[in-house]
Amino acid sequence: MIRNVSSSLTSFVTGTGKTHLVIAIAYRALQHGYDARFVSADVLIGELSHAARLGTLDAALAPYLHPHVLVLDEIGYLAHADDAANVLYRVVNERYLRQLPILVTTNKPLAAWGHVLHDGDLAEAMIDRLLERGAHFEMRGRSYRTRHLKETDGDTTADA
Repeated sequence: MIRNVSSSLTSFVTGTGKTHLVIAIAYRALQHGYDARFVSADVLIGELSHAARLGTLDAALAPYLHPHVLVLDEIGYLAHADDAANVLYRVVNERYLRQLPILVTTNKPLAAWGHVLHDGDLAEAMIDRLLERGAHFEMRGRSYRTRHLKETDGDTTADA
């Protein structure tokens, strides 16, 4: 993945191992001598939005542009700032131009990113860049966290 400059978008149901998978990939990159950084989308967008308001966005971008692998976790889990698409696009586009992969997790369908990030055009441009040299994996199934529960008539109850 690192040598081939592949990004990945891992999406869908909560609790299916998306974060676990991308952390394992980043860990493998570290074992092979590459740098990796993990950050939640909420933290990255918050830091960069704040820096943009202060006029220090370029300096704030640096930690997210230099690692060989960037793991961006949970786009869409929490509400993002109004300028989310603008600041996130800067990271995605710069890493795209430098041919550095981003591993992204989200519980939202890709078609909903425009709503989540408050700008459909920039969301589409980010997805386009991520997938040009990458792949989209849809993780389906029941949540690992609630695997001990069973479904009964549409309700989820504990095993007896």
